[in-house]
Amino acid sequence: MIVHKIILIVLVAVSAYPRGAEAGDFGNVENAQRQFVALENHFAPIRLKLRNIRAKLDTAVSNKDFANFVQRVEHAEILYLLEDFGRASVVLSEAIHLKGAESDPIYTKALYFLGESLYQIGNDASAQEYFRDLAQRGGSPYVGRALRRLIDIAERRGQWDGLDEYIKRLNEMGNIPPLTAVSYTHLTL
Repeated sequence: MIVHKIILIVLVAVSAYPRGAEAGDFGNVENAQRQFVALENHFAPIRLKLRNIRAKLDTAVSNKDFANFVQRVEHAEILYLLEDFGRASVVLSEAIHLKGAESDPIYTKALYFLGESLYQIGNDASAQEYFRDLAQRGGSPYVGRALRRLIDIAERRGQWDGLDEYIKRLNEMGNIPPLTAVSYTHLTL
């Protein structure tokens, strides 16, 4: 860590040192160092908060009593928001298989965040599976999002089979994005 700071200071100093300046002219280097220290001081509290959040999350995940479905979904949502999609998908894939999870009111939320985490890391086939499951359930506020992601996956993979159904359902919900409607219209012409 200290070595990285020293290297960064040297790079800043070298880049701040004007070409053709005299060897004794170090005013720009000192200014660059002051700016670097000010930036370090500004980001230190943010780094500390992030480190504390991750430590609490790691403690909770390693806790042997961490079998509560709701807790797992909440922790996975935090991981998702921290853009740690890989870990979020692992926590959620274990959580949805817990006894009684499917009857919990937030089960569809768990399915959505699992599918979305997998989509974000590029695991389209698995994401598609969970989004399809969610889309078939209906009655969830996440159905429209799942249908849109199924369309995104079809586009990303170039597999247009079954797309009509998703677009029709989105249209019935009044939830079809304008660009999707335009793209689909061009495809069907």
